[in-house]
Amino acid sequence: TIEAEVDDLIGKWIFEDGATKWINGRFTKGWSSRSVVVIDEYNAAPDEVEQALRPCFDNVKQLVLDGGKGGRVARHPYSFIGLTMNPSWDVKYTGLNEISAAGLNRLSLVAVDLPNEETERAIIAKYCSANDIKITAKELDKVMAIAKELRVQCDPQTGVLPIAWGIRPQLAVVAALPYFELMEAYKLAAIDALDPIAANIVIALVKGYE
Repeated sequence: TIEAEVDDLIGKWIFEDGATKWINGRFTKGWSSRSVVVIDEYNAAPDEVEQALRPCFDNVKQLVLDGGKGGRVARHPYSFIGLTMNPSWDVKYTGLNEISAAGLNRLSLVAVDLPNEETERAIIAKYCSANDIKITAKELDKVMAIAKELRVQCDPQTGVLPIAWGIRPQLAVVAALPYFELMEAYKLAAIDALDPIAANIVIALVKGYE
C-alpha cells in the first residue's frame, strides 16, 4: 500500500525471546512463495521503495536484502508481481512520484480504461446484490447518464473537473440512493468535497436529471 515503508515490504531485524532475528516483510514472503503480489499505488510510495524493488524487475530477478546482511532471495517461479499506478502527470493525482526511465524499462505497462457500459452496469448490479442495495432501473439509467456527462467534464485534457469519475464514485452514489434523493446522493459521493466552482458544475449537471 502507499503507506508501506521498505522495512514493511522487505523485512527487518527484531529482538524477540532474547535473540535478534530477521523477519521477512510482506513482499519478500510473496516473492519467495507461490503467490500473486499486488502493490497498490506504487508511485505514491517513498523513493526508497522503488530503489529496493527495482532489482526484482530486471533480468536478475533477485531481491537484495540490504538490511539482512546483503542476502539475496530468488523469485519463486510461480510468484507474480503486479503494480498499480495512477498517472503522475494528471493534476487530479497530485503527490505521486514520476517513475524513472530505468524503472519503467523494467516493467510491462498496461493502461486500464473504464469498462464498457454493459460491463459497468453488471458491476453495479453485482455490488447492489452483494450489499442488499435496491435501486430501480430508472435510477440506474440516471446514474449511467450522469456518469457519461461527468466523464466528459473530468477528461484531463479537455474537462474542467479536478476529479476522476470511475466505478468507485458510481458505487458510492448507488449505495446512497435507497436513503437519499438524487442530489444528496451525489453530494455524499463527491460534491461536498469539491471546491465551489467544481461543485456547482456537478450540481447543475445532476439537476438536469432530478
